[in-house]
Amino acid sequence: MKILRRIVQWTLFLVFCVGFLSFMPEEPAGLFAFLPRLQFFPAIGRYPLMALALMGITVLFGRLYCSTLCPLATVQDLFAGRNRRYSWRRLNLLMRYLVPALALAALLAGVPALASLLDPYSMSGRMVSSINELIILPFVDLLGLVLRRFSLYITTYPIQFRWMTITVSLMTAAVLVLLSRIGGRLYCNTLCPVGALLSIPSRWALFGHRIHPGRCTSCGACERVCKAEAIDSAAKMLDTSKCVSCFDCTSVCEFDALSYGRKAGGESRSPAPEKTDKGRRDFLKKTASGSLLLLGLPAFARAAGAAAPSPGTAAVPPGSVDRAGFLSKCISCSLCISRCPGNVLQPAALSQYGIKGFGVPFMDFDRGSCEFECRLCSQLCPSGAIRPLALEDKKRVKIGEARFIRTLCVVETDGTSCGACGEICPSGAIDMIRIGESPDGDLEIPEINRDFCIGCGSCQYVCPVIGEKAIVVDALDVHRRAKVREDRPNVESEDVDNEFAF
Repeated sequence: MKILRRIVQWTLFLVFCVGFLSFMPEEPAGLFAFLPRLQFFPAIGRYPLMALALMGITVLFGRLYCSTLCPLATVQDLFAGRNRRYSWRRLNLLMRYLVPALALAALLAGVPALASLLDPYSMSGRMVSSINELIILPFVDLLGLVLRRFSLYITTYPIQFRWMTITVSLMTAAVLVLLSRIGGRLYCNTLCPVGALLSIPSRWALFGHRIHPGRCTSCGACERVCKAEAIDSAAKMLDTSKCVSCFDCTSVCEFDALSYGRKAGGESRSPAPEKTDKGRRDFLKKTASGSLLLLGLPAFARAAGAAAPSPGTAAVPPGSVDRAGFLSKCISCSLCISRCPGNVLQPAALSQYGIKGFGVPFMDFDRGSCEFECRLCSQLCPSGAIRPLALEDKKRVKIGEARFIRTLCVVETDGTSCGACGEICPSGAIDMIRIGESPDGDLEIPEINRDFCIGCGSCQYVCPVIGEKAIVVDALDVHRRAKVREDRPNVESEDVDNEFAF
């Protein structure tokens, strides 16, 4: 069972990591599309039936999610090391339930960006995305340079270090390494909101690990390998709320005193006789306190929601419908950011959405544009913050409107012919109007028809003005539907030489 669990664990982890690579196929399919649905936090928002199914699996088999499906579990196992010896640890009740409960409250309050700082799926996504930027993409570019010398060409990708995401990821990794070195799965049993929630039904799981007191010699072998520190070999007790069914204990027990199967009469967590009363009181205290904290989440949610700042003015992706709804569902996993072919999705700092949206993607039109033929983010989003869109529908979603600032245009400031914005506009919203002549030819400035503009940012991205662009996109709080321009007739020249600055 241990070998089978590890095969499943590592297979799912590798699929998870590959899914964040920039050069993956645009349309996710198979396990790459299904795996995010198996993650607990995203499932709460987009696939509630899947979240209920994961709870049901926990009621039946214990915390299998924590041992096989959670990508952060694999990361912790890597950091924990092989030679570490563990021992039974009685967890602090406040850390066990209060901190994760506050994270779940933030999720329910519509502030998932704060909850994502502790969510294992989001944390793993940000770390993998950072590795992609720091190591994998530079390696691909270097490989491309080498192959060119042999007349072989591969697709390369722009490298733009997202320092905020990288900094948060490095800090997360440092804390995770420290906790893993101290106590193996200490994060799972102290700070993880998913672990806290699943630990309650796992106490009464139908199947799980159990200790047979008659066979146990209290040798301590199982306790030393238990990364969850769930086994007290002296008391012949196994805490099923902490156990993640990794099967490490059963593989080292020489007396067949540990087994996995249907539990009977609390056999899995039998305390020693001298600890019976204390163990029972501790069990009831933890269960009651944890349940009260989790039942009190609505109150936490209302308080967190009331304290949340108003959304900022940054544009949000097509499919998110409106900014407020997007911020209430996005879990900041960085999946859409790492896969965006137009490089327009960037992690927000405090200036875009405030603390409510820290790390949430926003449309940065100075660094990229929303490609007209792309709907990848709506296909990838695991939390429902970006809803799936048909390509033709996506082409008509108006996320903003372009605005021309004539005094900044190079045609005005330098007397230089340009027209880049008109050439790049995919929706036909920009016509070029003749305003004069230069030695290089006609001078034209853009005229924007906002009925056709979808706010994709192509015009702003290609504008050659350094600093503040001459054409910018004003984001919409609520997305609208743009009209379709069937043709693009030539606009007759307008004699406005008297308005031209040169």
